[in-house]
Amino acid sequence: PTVSPSTCADPSLGAGVESDCIGKKTGQKCWAFCADGYDWAVSPYICAVAQGDSDPTIQSTETDITCQSSRRLSNPRRLQGLSCDASSALSATLTSGEYSWSSCDGKADAGVCIVSCADGYTITGDPAKWTCSDGTLSGALPTCSPTACTYNAPNGFGVASDCSGVGTGQACTASCDEGYEGTAETFSCGSDGSFTGTNPTCTAKTCDATSLSSYESTCLGKVTGETCTATCAVGFTSTSGDAVLTCGTDGIFSGTLPACEPAQCSGSVPETSDTSHSCGTMKTGDTCNLTCALGYTGTAETFTCTASGEISGTVPTCVPGTCPSPTVDGSILLTGCSGKSVGESCVATCAPNYEARGQVATMLACGTNTDGDLEMIGSMPECGALSCVFGLPSSNTLNTDSCEGLSEDETCSVECSESHSGTAAVFTCGPAREFSGSIPACTPLPCPSLALDNVISNCEGMSSGQVCLAGCAPGYTGDSVIMECASSVGGLEFVGTQPSCTPAACVSLPSYDTAKYTSDCGGIKSGETCTVTCTATDEVGPAYTCDGSDLTVK
Repeated sequence: PTVSPSTCADPSLGAGVESDCIGKKTGQKCWAFCADGYDWAVSPYICAVAQGDSDPTIQSTETDITCQSSRRLSNPRRLQGLSCDASSALSATLTSGEYSWSSCDGKADAGVCIVSCADGYTITGDPAKWTCSDGTLSGALPTCSPTACTYNAPNGFGVASDCSGVGTGQACTASCDEGYEGTAETFSCGSDGSFTGTNPTCTAKTCDATSLSSYESTCLGKVTGETCTATCAVGFTSTSGDAVLTCGTDGIFSGTLPACEPAQCSGSVPETSDTSHSCGTMKTGDTCNLTCALGYTGTAETFTCTASGEISGTVPTCVPGTCPSPTVDGSILLTGCSGKSVGESCVATCAPNYEARGQVATMLACGTNTDGDLEMIGSMPECGALSCVFGLPSSNTLNTDSCEGLSEDETCSVECSESHSGTAAVFTCGPAREFSGSIPACTPLPCPSLALDNVISNCEGMSSGQVCLAGCAPGYTGDSVIMECASSVGGLEFVGTQPSCTPAACVSLPSYDTAKYTSDCGGIKSGETCTVTCTATDEVGPAYTCDGSDLTVK
């Protein structure tokens, strides 16, 4: 964007103070001085924006000027001469453009003013005092040098210039930087610190990509400053990664090209059940033979890793050999295992009247053993004679665990359960898969006595499965509960929620003359004790106990 400095309002600097600060813009300097009739003084000012303000004002760059009256008496006999104007400035060589004499224009005869550097020029030291005498200006000329412009310098895509340090009234050239093309333009530095001129239109030059023809790249059509990627050609891989190249101002791509080696093929030589190879990893141009596997016959074929990254070749035609049928005992039944070729399979199961002791059936496959010979490979099922499943007594009073899985002629022991007593009996597995034997006579065992504090019950002599009632003893309160005699890890015991019994309060307390005795018997409960004490002597009498049978203190 074009930047334009703002203009300061005309300043009011105090009594006896004049200046050349009228019409100054942001950043421009000026001077204030003491008028005729005041002691001479001069001080620098600038048009700037003070902190917290939005508009610029004339501000002192050192200290604000103060002018003291010189109390000089005027000469009443002196005739008033001519005032000074533009012709006076011309005669004093002030109109060359580098001087500012605005404070002298229209100055009356004998008046004082200053000549400083014009906007766009920098003064060395302070401006001198000038005097208007009968239309003639006299004083020392300031030393002025052009101020470098800072606003609106040439800029834009690919634009370069020699405008740095160029000052007021000077010109410079804006052109297209190396690697760009376009028509140069002239810029001028004005007195307000701004350059004027038109930025050139620059177009980036295209780099030559023919040197990258042996690589895969995105560099075609790239222009100055743009980047692209170069990779190894199809069939090769980089040991240093892809290269990033930059289109330089000289029209040539810069950067380190990738180091390329034969690439590893992404696929592999096919291997089926009837072929074999030891090809491993293949790179562009590598070859490998695919042969028939053990147990097969046929002619080997050659496979090649191509530049496209694929492995190419023809799978050989391989004819499978035939496996001999396996030899088994009478517990195993083979189904379809005769004349099987390599890769074909059959099933082995248990023969009739035998049952599996693990897998019901197994799979056998025709293949080669560690010696390279053809055979039916696989494990046989473990088969045993059928176990007995009939004739075993079933009752919760008996334990028949030892009879599980028995086969013909094997025996087991049928025993009474933990909650019953009796003599165990021997059972035998017969040919019809049926057990035979005498069922033992089992009688229920009694539960141990129910011994709970402050509880009474009718549970004595109960046996497994029987229930009884348990409640709180006299002198205690709580709900009665039903208990059951049942088997547990340690044998028979009563199970169920035990009654919760709490002591009852005594209703009959000892009588005594309260004027002579004191006691702590109030509110005692079943089983608790209390005492009666003589008030006069603190003698403690015998202890009283709350009898739970009738809730009376005795």
